[in-house]
Amino acid sequence: MRPGFSYIGLIYLLMLYIPNIIWTKNKPEGYDDVVNNENKVLLVFERTGEVLMTVIALVFSDFNPREYNLWSTWLILSFICMVLYEISWIRYFKSEKKLADFYKSIIGIPVPLASLPV
Repeated sequence: MRPGFSYIGLIYLLMLYIPNIIWTKNKPEGYDDVVNNENKVLLVFERTGEVLMTVIALVFSDFNPREYNLWSTWLILSFICMVLYEISWIRYFKSEKKLADFYKSIIGIPVPLASLPV
């Protein structure tokens, strides 16, 4: 891994964080009841992973494309997943904002707002 700024990492983080910030004002009905029952240990792992991935995505320039190779294919596939993630958010924001809308699958991918960014 080569240290340096990753503009690709910044783009991906913006694609992740902007809808999530908007979501904080548009939570589905009944969401707080579900959150209160989450496993606290798993929540700590999730938050730790979020912080580490944010730092890694920005400080390593290896994510910036250079010549085309196998990793470029993975980058293209990951970008397609991120576009589907954005489409899922748009669909949610245009919906009635119920829990079913929040967890609704897209093209057969279950819970796309949780699984696509991974």
